[in-house]
Amino acid sequence: MERVLDLYCGFLKGVIALCLAVMVVLVFGNVVLRYGFMESPNIPRALEDLGNHGLQYNPMQASFFLGREVLVRAMVPKLTAWRLFLFLFMARNAVPATEFFRIPSDRVVELGVRVAI
Repeated sequence: MERVLDLYCGFLKGVIALCLAVMVVLVFGNVVLRYGFMESPNIPRALEDLGNHGLQYNPMQASFFLGREVLVRAMVPKLTAWRLFLFLFMARNAVPATEFFRIPSDRVVELGVRVAI
């Protein structure tokens, strides 16, 4: 009797795992957008164009997750002073990802880390 219950519980665990896998596939999707070197990406417009392919997109329910690195000087720098200055200057003047991809700033979640160079 105990063996039958163990087999039944194992079967139920398998069914639950399968149901969870199906739910993940139905809820989450994967969209690949490709842009060339001289093109200006516009992520919200591209996602709205998904309606032509049968996928629904509501911009007020979308969240965008971005990674952000904050560069700081290390206690013992591994670069020469002029290279460090040039690198930090260029990194500080780079266009933020939200502006580059034209993502609305009120829909963004940024996950950041401090990188010492």
